Amino acid sequence: MIDKLTEHGLALHDQVFDLERLCARQQATIQRQAALLKQKRDSARAVNAEIRRLEARIRLLEERLGRNSSNSSQPPSADGPEVAKRKRRSKRKGQRGGQRGHKGRGRPLVPVEEVDAVVECRPDHCCACEHPLVGNDPDPWRHQVSEIPEPRIEITEYRRHRLTCPKCGQVTTGGLPEGVSNSSFGPRLHALTSLLTGRFLLSKRDAVTLYDVVYGLSLSSGSVIAMERRMAEGLAHPVQDALEWVRSAPVVHPDETGWRQAKERAWLWTAATEEIAVFNIHRRRSQEAAKALLGEDFGGTICSDRFGAYNWIDRRGYCWAHLLRDFQAMAERFGSEWYGCRLVAGAKRVMAACRMYHEGDIRKRERDDRLRDERRRIHRLLVSAKERAPAMQTRREC
Repeated sequence: MIDKLTEHGLALHDQVFDLERLCARQQATIQRQAALLKQKRDSARAVNAEIRRLEARIRLLEERLGRNSSNSSQPPSADGPEVAKRKRRSKRKGQRGGQRGHKGRGRPLVPVEEVDAVVECRPDHCCACEHPLVGNDPDPWRHQVSEIPEPRIEITEYRRHRLTCPKCGQVTTGGLPEGVSNSSFGPRLHALTSLLTGRFLLSKRDAVTLYDVVYGLSLSSGSVIAMERRMAEGLAHPVQDALEWVRSAPVVHPDETGWRQAKERAWLWTAATEEIAVFNIHRRRSQEAAKALLGEDFGGTICSDRFGAYNWIDRRGYCWAHLLRDFQAMAERFGSEWYGCRLVAGAKRVMAACRMYHEGDIRKRERDDRLRDERRRIHRLLVSAKERAPAMQTRREC
C-alpha cells in the first residue's frame, strides 16, 4: 500500500514538474509575443507618424506648386501657362472705333501766344472759277504742327588765362563764371542723363549710344557714371527734405522689393504718400531697415502687407489686396477650405463696397454700414479658424 502511494506521489510530482516547465515555457512564449507585439505597435506608430509627416510635406509641396499671383506675393509675370488669366470685363458688341453719337475728342490747340511761328495760308484764286481772291479770314481754320528742333549740342569754351604778376611773379589763373563747374558737361546734360538712366532705365551703354545717334556727342560709360554721382550729390538735400516730409505724414504706404546694389543682394524700400514717394536702398529686409526709412519715432498710420518688420508701428492697416491673396491661399490649403472660401468672399465684398463708393454708386454712410457688417463677419471667421482650423499654418495666420 505504501509502495503504491509512493509511486502515485512520484507520478504526481513528475506531472507537477512537467506542468511547471510547460507554464514556464508558455510564460516565456507570452513574454516574447508581448515584446513582439509591443515592437510591432511601436513600429506601427513610427510608420503612422512618418505617413503623417509625409502627408504634411506633400500638402506643403502641393501648396508651393500651386502658388501663383492670386494666392501669394509672386508677380503675375512668374505665373505659368496653367494659371488661368483674369477675366476681363465683357465688351459691348459693336463696330470698332468711335460709336455714333459719342462726344468727339481732338487734340487741343496751343494758345497763340505760345506758338513759335505763324504762317498765313491764303488762297490766290477761286478753286471753282479761277477768279483772284484777296482779303483775310476773320476766323481762319487753325492747323498746328508740333516738331522737335534739330538736336544739336551747344559747346561753350572757357579760356582761363594764366597771368604772371610783374611785381611778385605769382601766376594767377582766371576763374570760371558763377554756375560753371569743372565738369565737361552742363547742368541740362547732367539732368537728361540722370533721367535716361534713372527714370527710363537705360543702361550706361544705351545712354552713350543715344547721345551718339541723336546728338552726335561722344561719351564714355565712365562719364555717365560721373554725371550720375554729381546729380546724386546735388539732390541729397531735396531727398532729405522729402524723407522728412514722408516721416511726418499722417498716412504712409511702405513696401520693399529685392534689389541689386554693386552686384550684391539688397532691398529697395519705398514710402509713398499722395504727394511724395521716397526710395531707400538697404542691405537688409528687417525692422532696422524699416526704422531707417520711416524714422524710429514715426507716429503716423501705415498701410502695408503683413510683413513683421512693421510690427513696431502702433497704427497699422493691412492692404486688402494682400489679404485677399492670403485668404485665397487658405481656400486652396488642405484643412482650411471652408474658412478660406468665406474669407475670400468677404474680402471681395469689402473691396466691392469701396469701389462702388469711389465710383459714386453709393454714399459714404452706406459704404460704412456695409464695411461694419463685413468687419464683424470676418472677425468671427478669423477667431473660429484660429481655434478650429485643422491646418496649423492657417491657425497661425488667423
